[in-house]
Amino acid sequence: MNDWKILLVLFLATINFSCVNSIETFTIDYEIVHADSIDKKDLIGDLSDTATVNPDFPPENYTSDQIDSLGIELMSKSNIGGVEIGMTQDEVIAVIGEPEVVSIPEEWDVDGGVHTFWYYSDSSFVLEFVHYSSQETNAVEIIEMRDSCELFTNRGITIGSHLDLVKTRYTEAIEISNWEEEQEKILLGNVGIGGLFFTICGNVICNIRFGAIIRC
Repeated sequence: MNDWKILLVLFLATINFSCVNSIETFTIDYEIVHADSIDKKDLIGDLSDTATVNPDFPPENYTSDQIDSLGIELMSKSNIGGVEIGMTQDEVIAVIGEPEVVSIPEEWDVDGGVHTFWYYSDSSFVLEFVHYSSQETNAVEIIEMRDSCELFTNRGITIGSHLDLVKTRYTEAIEISNWEEEQEKILLGNVGIGGLFFTICGNVICNIRFGAIIRC
């Protein structure tokens, strides 16, 4: 075999070996990647905002008023990627930048507010702003993570986090409910008033929503 042919074969073999190694190096289970990310302190934030749970009066025994209060309290202390309920559009831009897509503002009869949706990361991170006549500006009312969004809640939970990890980080969880015969959800609040809601697919989280689920 000619020298140039030998060199070509060796070169191609080297490329193939390099590519195989690269694939093997990055073929890591999606769930494990996100669960391991819990120790990234810059993404988790301060966990000291965990509400105190009385072991003699667990969340499943809360009254409806206490559940409402829990949801409101948690919404006021929680964020995803630094974005919080109640932020203005300018405040959001200062934290995560301009959105990729903005919906046309639309007034809803159900609440009289003008609703605008901002979409980030190929629509995997969605913010709903609402402007009421009593307000001076728009404010975030719903924060939602979908699909492959890689942002974290301030307690270190993201899409793909294991169910057990969520239970550990959010000990105030009221229940796991098969709400309206849809996928199971971990509920921390009232679906009509607001709170934190984690949708379960198998044993991992596939959707995270801060705010209300239903409007009435």
